[in-house]
Amino acid sequence: MFIILIIFIILIHKHRKYKNIFPSKTSIKECIDKYLNTLYTSQLQKKVGKNLKDNGSLKELYITSLQKFENSEKKKLYKISKKLKLENVKFVKTEGIEFNFPFTLCNIIFLPSWKFNGNVRSESLESTVIHEYIHILQRRDQ
Repeated sequence: MFIILIIFIILIHKHRKYKNIFPSKTSIKECIDKYLNTLYTSQLQKKVGKNLKDNGSLKELYITSLQKFENSEKKKLYKISKKLKLENVKFVKTEGIEFNFPFTLCNIIFLPSWKFNGNVRSESLESTVIHEYIHILQRRDQ
């Protein structure tokens, strides 16, 4: 019984450390709202390649583009975050928005799902994270 309790505590601790680098759905929605409210619908339509009626439709498109990370992907991002000593940065995986390129909103780095396929080297993912983190720092320090 004691061993089972120890294993349970270890698993809970592992899950918590990953939680620090993945935002809540609420904070993602807030960032998306903030972003969409700064641009005209026509600008956003060009970014997503679709003719949508209003920012509400665009918001829905962004929200539905969110993907769940696999545990192996979480582990990669956690290791990168620790190695680079990233501060107050979160990660989200997407599919099919912003020309399917990485981008940042608030303190969140949005990574397209193709960045995690088997053909993409870890060094490439790390370079992308560094590049996107610089954007976060630039906005923060303006």
